[in-house]
Order: sequence, then C-alpha cells, then structure tokens
Amino acid sequence: MVWSHTNRKGHAWYLYEGRTKHGKVRYTCKRSKEEGALAELPEGHEVYELPNGQVFVRRCQPKLFTPNELRTVEFALDSLGLAKRTIIECKGKAMIIHYADPPELPDLGIPLPEHLTRKYLEKREAKAIFLPMLKFELLDPVKRTFSASLWCSCGPTDGWTALHSRTQDLFSLAGRFLPSLANDSFYELM
Repeated sequence: MVWSHTNRKGHAWYLYEGRTKHGKVRYTCKRSKEEGALAELPEGHEVYELPNGQVFVRRCQPKLFTPNELRTVEFALDSLGLAKRTIIECKGKAMIIHYADPPELPDLGIPLPEHLTRKYLEKREAKAIFLPMLKFELLDPVKRTFSASLWCSCGPTDGWTALHSRTQDLFSLAGRFLPSLANDSFYELM
C-alpha cells in the first residue's frame, strides 16, 4: 500500500524520499505514482497543503492558535456564507484568510441545461484561485491579542497593510472585518 493524500482539487499526491546534496533526507510529494513511493508518512512529519492545492510534507509545526480561536473564525465565515469560498492557513504567528470569487456562468445568450450548468460550476469551483485577503497575527501569546492586516496588491508595494493600530482579541477582530470580506466595502477598510 502506497501513502497518498488527496488535495482540495481532488488530485492524489504521493510521497517520495530523496537526499539533499549534503546527504540529508528530504521528502517530496508528486502527483504521479512512481516506483519508490513511500508506504507511510514519516514520524514527526505532517501534510501541508497550500491554498492553490500544492502538497508538501514537513516537520510538525507547533500549533500557535487554540482550537477555540480556529472555530471562532470558521464559525464566523460559515455564518456569513463564506465557508466554501475561503481557506484558513495558519502559518507561524499568522492566520491568513484566502478568498476566491464565486464561479460565474458565461453569458452565451441561450440558457444551458441544468446538468451542464452544474458540471461547469463544479469544474470552475475545483479550479478556484484563492488569494490572501486578511491576516490575523498573534502578538501576545499569553494575553491572546491579535492585529489585523489586509493584503494590498498595489504594484511594486504588494504586502500586508495594518488595518488599525489597536490590538484586540480574535473574536472582536473577526466580527469587525470578516463581514466585509466578500464585498467592495472590504477595500474601504484601509
């Protein structure tokens, strides 16, 4: 039996062991099943999937966000109807919310049969491109205070822009900024 991981796009990824030029063990994931694929995930390692669907195996990372904090953001996104349009990525001290616009049907001038419409939308959904939009950064792990930033794509100055100078708990920040995520008022936050 060969170890595999199916990503959010429905593609299977297989695990391989290689060596660096210095002789250290290095694990890689490939979409093709070839000879030499490993049977299990190495101990002390975890699967890490980027929002675009690319899969990696890395050493286990410390969990800086509590399960309650993750549930808070997940619940807020779900109650806003954004759960299927967002991916939450925890990366170091940052919780990054990636968002993808909903798929739209092209205007062909004629109505499409329902089964073709559903099939088209499912394919577009699987190929959705998720972009970083909002970041909650853990500033004080004892007091559990956070800051919020917005991803700004303004040419040569791409990067995170702070939304306010006060730090708050995650519940307050999520309630303040997540409702604007899927509409134009999001860009008025800056």
